[in-house]
Amino acid sequence: MEKKRKTKKGPWLPQAERIRSIIQAALPLFAQRGFDGASTRSLSKSAGISEGLIYRYFHRKRDLFEAVLQYCLKLSDPFRVPVSDLEPGSETFVFLINTFLLEIFFKCKNEEMELTHKLILRSLSTDGKFARKYFRNKFRNLFPLMKISLEACVKKKELPPDRSWKTWRDVNWIIRHLLVVFYFFNFSFSKHKLFQDRTESLRLESIRFFLLGVGFLPDSTEILLKKVTKQSVLVM
Repeated sequence: MEKKRKTKKGPWLPQAERIRSIIQAALPLFAQRGFDGASTRSLSKSAGISEGLIYRYFHRKRDLFEAVLQYCLKLSDPFRVPVSDLEPGSETFVFLINTFLLEIFFKCKNEEMELTHKLILRSLSTDGKFARKYFRNKFRNLFPLMKISLEACVKKKELPPDRSWKTWRDVNWIIRHLLVVFYFFNFSFSKHKLFQDRTESLRLESIRFFLLGVGFLPDSTEILLKKVTKQSVLVM
């Protein structure tokens, strides 16, 4: 008579820690296989517990998947640089762009963040709901100040009237689109593939592209770029 295989029990954990451990074990599977490809059996095996214990905390696989997405949202801290005291204007606008790109190009992302990026890419290829939530969370402190900074630039005639956030929808689009694209830079290309000077050059060219795309004149753009170099020393 064939003996039934016993599931190897993991160590006892308090409820909060157990839930967290299940979520952390599920993240790689959902990222690699997607929701449909990750079976409850494989999820329990990855967590080192029985399927019954998973169902004790998550009644459906969908509930566990939603918990994983919420966990990923918490990994994505909103823009971390204090911005409440900054005066709206062109210098603040370029400071926000510069600081965001510095974080992307020069700060290492951990394994969980890379897995989160994979989940985002999967989301973008389906309904996009998780991707929208993620970037809304990431940019929620960044965009309000960018918006009033651009409005201040229009009032000071540093930007043409049609470049107002309210009247030129493409301003909003180009900023959101490019920031999302650049956010995946370290995920798509390992740092060791680019020399430091090439990364620095790419960052400055990216800022120049942002400023010209929004509507700053070439002379104003170069002046702001010189200020960016001084800002970078303070931020880094």
